[in-house]
Amino acid sequence: MVGFSFVIIAFCILGYLVGNVLFAQVLAQFYKKNLRKEGSFNPGATNLVRTTKNRWIGICASLLDAAKCYLIVLACGYATYNNLHLHTFGKYSQNWAVYIPGLFVIFGHCFPLMYFITFFKKNAEAAKEFTGGKGVSSFGGLVIAFSPYVALCGIAIWTLVLVISKYVSLASVITVLACCGLMWVPQLQLFYFTHMPFSSLWGVFMIMLIGAIYIVCRHKPNLIKIHNKTESKAFSKNK
Repeated sequence: MVGFSFVIIAFCILGYLVGNVLFAQVLAQFYKKNLRKEGSFNPGATNLVRTTKNRWIGICASLLDAAKCYLIVLACGYATYNNLHLHTFGKYSQNWAVYIPGLFVIFGHCFPLMYFITFFKKNAEAAKEFTGGKGVSSFGGLVIAFSPYVALCGIAIWTLVLVISKYVSLASVITVLACCGLMWVPQLQLFYFTHMPFSSLWGVFMIMLIGAIYIVCRHKPNLIKIHNKTESKAFSKNK
């Protein structure tokens, strides 16, 4: 029987590689756009909407990015079935570890393999050309894997902050942090599809918190622009 740790490590590697697939960049090809050279130069869903003027294609990119993280966590959960036995899964303190590959999906989304290859072959400046997205949608997939109820609340918070502030970056930062708090609400706790009994909330919380802090750091330039009132706003007819 393959060891539990081996399965987790294998899915972390797989998760990182899957995270390298930037769906916003892929969908931009249908519009003959290169997101790294247009708009905000970020290969994410927000810049996809900005450059294509198509909100729906941005939503598709977000859903696909969320799906890749969710499916990796889901697959990892099922891959450990034979090791941990589903009916006794809650007795194992390691059960939270199946969410770790989700972090690697986010990391792979933000910093694809080509970024590091270019970094070591050339320099940090050249590597910037291969920097990925901000990881918000992929984080959403991680949240869905924990509980769709928390995810739905997150979407509501994101929408509310966006409508009030008009800043996508601010809405994203507030939402990822809010989700870390919402997961403590008993009525919202549900291990979805993997059917894992609740037992190691602290472990899952730390994984989500690391992901949230990482995403906040990725948005630091945007937050500085908001402070300086130079950040682009959503719904602007000038964009």
